[in-house]
Amino acid sequence: KGAVYKTTNGGENWSRIWLGDNLARYIWINPVNTNIIYVSTGIFDREAANSDPVTLDPGGVGILRSQDGGSTWEVLGVKNGFRENELQVGSLFMHPENPEILIGAVANDSYLWALQSPLGAIYLTEDGGDHWERVLELDNASTVEICTSNPNVVYAGSVNGIYRSDDGGHSWQETMGFLWGTKDVLAGFPIDMLCDPRNPMRIFVNNYIGGNFLSEDGGVTWKLSSKGYTGAMVNKVDVSYTDPGHVYSASRMGVFVSNDGGDNWTGTAHSPARAPEALVVSTDRYNSNHILAVIGDAGPDPWVSWDGGKSWAHVQTGFFQPGGEITGSITDIFFSSDDYRIALATIGTLGCKISLDQCDKVSGYGIIRSTDRGATWSETTLSDSHVIDLKFVNKTLIYAAVYPDIIYRSEDGGQTWEIAAQDLIPEIALDPGTGPDIIKQYSILSIAIDPFDNQRIVAGFLDGGVKISLDSGLTWKTVAAGLLPELSADELLADPVHEGVFYLGSSNFGIFYSIDSGVTWTMLNNGLTNRNVTDLALSGDGSVLYMATDGGGVFQLGYIGD
Repeated sequence: KGAVYKTTNGGENWSRIWLGDNLARYIWINPVNTNIIYVSTGIFDREAANSDPVTLDPGGVGILRSQDGGSTWEVLGVKNGFRENELQVGSLFMHPENPEILIGAVANDSYLWALQSPLGAIYLTEDGGDHWERVLELDNASTVEICTSNPNVVYAGSVNGIYRSDDGGHSWQETMGFLWGTKDVLAGFPIDMLCDPRNPMRIFVNNYIGGNFLSEDGGVTWKLSSKGYTGAMVNKVDVSYTDPGHVYSASRMGVFVSNDGGDNWTGTAHSPARAPEALVVSTDRYNSNHILAVIGDAGPDPWVSWDGGKSWAHVQTGFFQPGGEITGSITDIFFSSDDYRIALATIGTLGCKISLDQCDKVSGYGIIRSTDRGATWSETTLSDSHVIDLKFVNKTLIYAAVYPDIIYRSEDGGQTWEIAAQDLIPEIALDPGTGPDIIKQYSILSIAIDPFDNQRIVAGFLDGGVKISLDSGLTWKTVAAGLLPELSADELLADPVHEGVFYLGSSNFGIFYSIDSGVTWTMLNNGLTNRNVTDLALSGDGSVLYMATDGGGVFQLGYIGD
């Protein structure tokens, strides 16, 4: 749903003047006659309230027009020239000199894929909205802008490219196409544009999943204009074992690398790995320039780089054949801490950890193993489960947390696995009459093994806090001192150097640390502007901790020396 509110006393009081089946996006008031108001409705990545996924009807509203200051409204839609499946108008701009001219962008990401047909366009009216002309077919057209210094220059943007018109929107040229951005960084879905009022060839674009970009040549070439951008949705972060300042992140824009502790980041989105939705990045403990990454839109198999992301090659694991039984993708990759040859990877769906109902909808395929640093892969005996977390203890001993409440152990470097603990759901979930669906909502999310006592296992749960075993998983005790009720222990790390030090990352409460091997915890959130933790990485000397967040970029705790 969507709403429009109006104030007549400078914002002291507001009254709702429209409520309808799609969100209200842009409001334009005719400067010649301020009773005439236009409102665009919809945005590319949210479905309209009147859409129907069963019949694949995108729904939508179109553009609203009022000629009496919002007392009454008319819908400008199909009867005015819009196609019936193109009523999701996420961007609207009014001509700076002639308010009868408006231009809008239509996008609908969900139904474009569901219908498997082109959907999206730029529409233009020159008579105040009575008639609209479809002037550019552009899938997922999410933003449009008229330059105020020269209204003949108009820009339109989509994840599929940037376009410019030099005749007021009647004809168009593509200035940069699919997967546009800089040579190293993908831009994503344009949300809004701003044309420099002094120079129509200078255009800024803000992007969903992609920060801010600037072109000074009419959209032909682009550069980043958002150093320190903090809106990034980061899935993974990993740090060099020997260099605390050498860190990688996997985000929706791709894989990034920093050599100065995160002060500056360089994109690695070059062909053939130029695709959005980087899900995984993992660093070889013995060579921090050797990384493996999974980039969702580039396929389920990993990509390998031996030069810190400057060049990439595709790794064919052999597990994702066309028409094969295995679906999903590689969900995480782990290099051995004591054997440079060994790497393990998990197969399933990334959505399993984000939304546990996905664990039941998509099959998990356990763990696969490489003995040549990730070049080739083979099955292990754990091949039919969603592995949520995995920790190397030494060259041969490894533990894996498996949905919903099992821990497996391998004593031969990951080839064969046996159950070390099961039925681990915290006591809070085991009230009389508790059903299996309720139990699953407290799934295990993370594990950590004490490097100074291999029999001590710390396990974290969704909304269920932490449990500790002192006997390799035979018996367990719930710990709560210092933790908040219903805390999700999404990530656990043990400091390899400082005995007793553990870190906990929570998607709902931020960071905690323990100095007594997980028995008691203290919150560590000073300086955090985002507490939705998605991953943690600790340098080999225990001096620097990195935290990836959903929507806040990467945070750093510790000191990076010269």
